[in-house]
Amino acid sequence: MTLRAGIFGCGGIAVRHADAIAATPGVALVGACSRDLAKAQAFAVPRGARGFANLDAMIDAGLD
Repeated sequence: MTLRAGIFGCGGIAVRHADAIAATPGVALVGACSRDLAKAQAFAVPRGARGFANLDAMIDAGLD
């Protein structure tokens, strides 16, 4: 079973969180959220995740 994780806020520390998620067996980054959708997508898509501009939408997409 894989834990589906999301990151809220795509600033500098988010890279460390994404790296930690990627290095953790059984956890996958599936979403990243920012007030700026383009920023969220630029952060998320290269990591195989989806970008969101709304936290509720990210949660509704299927985070654990």
